[in-house]
Amino acid sequence: MTKDMNKKIVTTLLSVVGIFAVLAMLMGEVYKEGQSRPPIKYSEISDNTVRFLRGLVRLGGHMMGVNFVQNGPYDWENSKDLGQKSDEGWSSEEDEFFIVYYKKDKEAVWQGYAQSILRAANENIMPLTRLMGKYYFPNDQNGRKLPIYLASNVDEYFETITKLLERPSQSDISRSIGITVSFLGGAGCKASIVLHPICFQEPPRSPNGYIRVLMHEMNHYVFLSSLDLSKNIGFCNWQIEGLADYCACDFVDYKRQIQDSVRIQFIKDSCMLLTDFPDNIADSEYWAGESYYRYLEKKNGKEFVRKFIQATYQHKTETLFSRMDLDPENEHEEWVKSLRTEANADLKGND
Repeated sequence: MTKDMNKKIVTTLLSVVGIFAVLAMLMGEVYKEGQSRPPIKYSEISDNTVRFLRGLVRLGGHMMGVNFVQNGPYDWENSKDLGQKSDEGWSSEEDEFFIVYYKKDKEAVWQGYAQSILRAANENIMPLTRLMGKYYFPNDQNGRKLPIYLASNVDEYFETITKLLERPSQSDISRSIGITVSFLGGAGCKASIVLHPICFQEPPRSPNGYIRVLMHEMNHYVFLSSLDLSKNIGFCNWQIEGLADYCACDFVDYKRQIQDSVRIQFIKDSCMLLTDFPDNIADSEYWAGESYYRYLEKKNGKEFVRKFIQATYQHKTETLFSRMDLDPENEHEEWVKSLRTEANADLKGND
């Protein structure tokens, strides 16, 4: 065997060993990544549920902030939050359940806001648990604390939403003052909340104040985390947006009453309970949706409303009404009649 042949054999062996070493390293990285991925909570998600989740953008409002990830979502660690990236410039206040991201200012105003949000978020836990059936703590969410971003200006608000969505928004978010960005999939629901700076320019418990808006967004977080993706689910826009307003307004003791005959007629003509409410007309999924939950409470009591909400996690709207022994057409008619009766009583009371 010649010296050249020996050199060729040695070179070949070294190449083979090198290839195996690289492959072993790659396999090790794949294994390491697989080990760090969150456990699958829903091993099977029906095609109908997948189509529904992918189509949530149709609901407008907050729902343009929902992404579906079949086997994810991944990266639940708060260390991988947008707010932890050094080039983004966020600071934070946190406790065992929440992490609030804000941008520092000389007067430490936004740090004060972050501390207020931390307190408010903790105060929301028990009311949400009573209404929704369960609150989702970090030990329910692969160790993840719920991140809440406080945008200090309007541009930052929209930029933060876009970065969290990981894509340009497909819906009009120009009127929103808070949003819950959620990734739903086999591993559950990974969410982040973003609050508009206007929330800190209004009285805290007012309709646009941070206390009410934060409760609205945290209601979305609990609702989306509670969905049983192994079931054939599907809900209308009023079920999630009306519920969040019902919860938030009740918390701050802000009872909206619909006395405008035009709005009542609009509900009669356009707000059918088995379909989405028109979201291009005065955000009816919010105020009209809230109104229906209030009607349910008045007619059947708070405990019935809780059961109605919790049954929503597992059933499509039509199935939900059937299981709750509610006739949608009769419910709609009685709801409108109740609104008219209340409006007339208020008019007489003001005479």
